[in-house]
Order: sequence, then structure tokens, then C-alpha cells
Amino acid sequence: MSFSEEVKQELFEILPKYRHCKGAELASFQLFCTKGKSRERLEKRKAILKWKDGDVPGFDETRDCCRRAYLRGLFLAAGTMTDPAKAYHLEFSLPDGADEEGLRRLLVSYGLHPGSVKRKNHTVLYLKDGEEIADLLNLCGAHQALMAFENARILRDMRNSLNRRVNCETANLEKTASASVKQLKDIEIIENSIGLSSLAAPLREAAEKRLENPELPMTELGKLFSPPVGKSGVSHRMQKIADIAEKLSGNA
Repeated sequence: MSFSEEVKQELFEILPKYRHCKGAELASFQLFCTKGKSRERLEKRKAILKWKDGDVPGFDETRDCCRRAYLRGLFLAAGTMTDPAKAYHLEFSLPDGADEEGLRRLLVSYGLHPGSVKRKNHTVLYLKDGEEIADLLNLCGAHQALMAFENARILRDMRNSLNRRVNCETANLEKTASASVKQLKDIEIIENSIGLSSLAAPLREAAEKRLENPELPMTELGKLFSPPVGKSGVSHRMQKIADIAEKLSGNA
């Protein structure tokens, strides 16, 4: 069973307490359902709610409970959503002639901001924001699905955070390696041209520490100096070494 069907199964098991809520849910169900599975589900829903075919369901927009029931009927009739472990996407495929603007106003009144797209002569309203999808599940009463959705969000966010951290660390390592290679080349130029002994003591120490520790980032390299030097201090010395190497290369 897909995640979308699990949500519908949970909503199908909710029994509204009041007749006006039953009417609101069925009004939405009838308005937005299409041929096939959703219409069969509507007939079963009528039987469960003991709704007589001769009675006309209604929707009292002034009642919050009825507005929530209306959204529940909407999801049962026209709603689908993607497994949150894969993506955040919930949509309503509206049949021709459906009151799109009225539905949009209802969603907006709860702080939801649906996008829309035309698909095979049908209008589709959709949500892609995780917080808004969670809010909609809560409004419909799908609390078990909401917990599953939030758990999936946590795992996905942790995975994304870990990937970002790994990518950042990889980028830093590549940056450190690139800088170290450049520094080693500069030191080699100086050593082959005038010798490291010709450098001032702070620069000579920096060159020697880099030769001994080619893999260390400058923050860690500075800790080996006597006395220890911060990253900016190491960077300043390496820049002076680079300037000397550049002048020597130009005179070669």
C-alpha cells in the first residue's frame, strides 16, 4: 500500500461526531470525486455514515470542524501524496467545473499556499512545502500519517545535513590540498634558488613546518610553531613566501 493510500485508509476510519460535519465531508467528496475508485469510496462512506441518499449534504464554512471535514473529503476524493522519504509533494486533482478559487481560499485561510498546474484539462493544486503538508494532514485528522511523515522528514533532514557536512569537509580538504601544493612549489623555488637559510627566521620556520607537514591545514600547522601562530599568521607568512617565489621565478 502506498503512503497516499495509507493516509486515505486512516481518514476513511474517522467517523465525524456531528451531522453537519458528515454533510461537509460528503459535500466535498461529491464535488471533487471522479469516476472509479473515489466514487466507490464515496458510496461506502455514505453507508458508514448512515447517510440517506435523499438527503443533500451541505458545508457550513463558519464552523472550523466542518472546514476540516471538508478537507478530509477533498483528500479522500482527489488527494494523493508522494512518500515523504522520496519527496514532499501533495496534490489535489480537481474535476472539470470544480470551484478552484473557493478551495484555494479555504487552503489559504489555514496558512497553506498551493501552487497550480493544468494537466490533461484538469487543474491540479499542489503543496511542496513540508511544513504545509504536515499542517494539512493535521487538519484532515490523519495523525498517524502525520507522525510517519514527520519521522521521514527528520531522517531526510538528517541525511541532507550529513551530506552537506561531508561535501563541505570534502571541499575544505580539496582547498587545503590545493593550497599546500602551491606552498610546497613556492618553497621548492626558494630552496633551489637562494636556499631556505636566506629567509628571515619566521618565514624559514613556516617553510620548514610546511615541508614536514604537507597535509595539515594552516590552523593545525600554526600550532606547531614556537610560539604557536594562528591561521591568519600562517597565511601571512605563506603569502610572503609566495611573493618571494614569484620574484625569483620572474628573475629566472
